[in-house]
Amino acid sequence: MTEQMTVIFFKLLNFVVLFGLILYVVKVYLMPDLRAQMAKYIAYLAGLRSSHRALKKDERKLQEAIRDDTKQQEQLKENVKRWQSVVNEQREDLLREREDRKGVLLKRFEEHREQIALYRTYKQVAPEAIEQARRELEKRFAQDAAQRKFIKKIVLDMRKQ
Repeated sequence: MTEQMTVIFFKLLNFVVLFGLILYVVKVYLMPDLRAQMAKYIAYLAGLRSSHRALKKDERKLQEAIRDDTKQQEQLKENVKRWQSVVNEQREDLLREREDRKGVLLKRFEEHREQIALYRTYKQVAPEAIEQARRELEKRFAQDAAQRKFIKKIVLDMRKQ
């Protein structure tokens, strides 16, 4: 039994020594690299977190900018509609005014045309009427020379007018 205990004791001692040796090698050679890699990984994760926060913040800013731009776009559309309606009203007013002016000009043109027609008629009828009146007066007053003189004077006065 002591032999068995001795074997177990040495096995345990071997295990403890081997475990200590492995622990020493890990602590001295592997632990600094492992710590450096862990520090890099932690720094990488921290960088990812800050980048994620920055991206979230940028996303919120972009969403706000998009909302503002959408509002501004809607306001611009409304302004364009209002301006378009004002322009259409002004265009209609100008067309109405143009039609009114056209009507006034046509009325004036018609009046001038009537006056010209009246003037032409007067120019044509007046000499004929004068001539007819002269003939009629000559018939009635044909006997006396003084009467002819009177008629000529009247005809000359009528022509002057």
